Amino acid sequence: MDDSTLSDPDTTFVQFPEPSNRFPGFFTYDTSDGNYNVRVTNTGTVSAWFTFAGIGGVFDEVNSDLAYASIPRYVNGTGDEFSFLIQSPNVELQDTVLLRPDTEMNIEFYPPTTHPSVDGDYGTPIPVGGNYNFYIFLSGYDEQGRTFFKTIDIGGATVN
Repeated sequence: MDDSTLSDPDTTFVQFPEPSNRFPGFFTYDTSDGNYNVRVTNTGTVSAWFTFAGIGGVFDEVNSDLAYASIPRYVNGTGDEFSFLIQSPNVELQDTVLLRPDTEMNIEFYPPTTHPSVDGDYGTPIPVGGNYNFYIFLSGYDEQGRTFFKTIDIGGATVN
């Protein structure tokens, strides 16, 4: 295209078509597996506590205004000692989980729905086959008492 004589580029009507084949997702969630896992690394120099309400996964549907979210089930394990919600002998909510510098944690999330909940029992489950952008948000406080909130854009997501 020769645009050497284009005097006002804001009025051009040149358009590029949407590609017929989208790029594959960077993250894949298999609905038959139920829960999904994300690994987080502390690359900083101070320890950080992540609060229960401050950890979540969000699948934002690209072609609509719908989104689906998840809350964490376990961090770094699969027993009550790794759970935010302890079922026995009494229901107890653990407030935070510590992540030291140069370490990582594995977060297991419940299935994403329109109403994030334990076991994904409430709301509408995420449908298979849509185009999604996937985000993780993390918040809490560090060993010096400073609060933080971080959103990580994982990228495109495929739901099978």
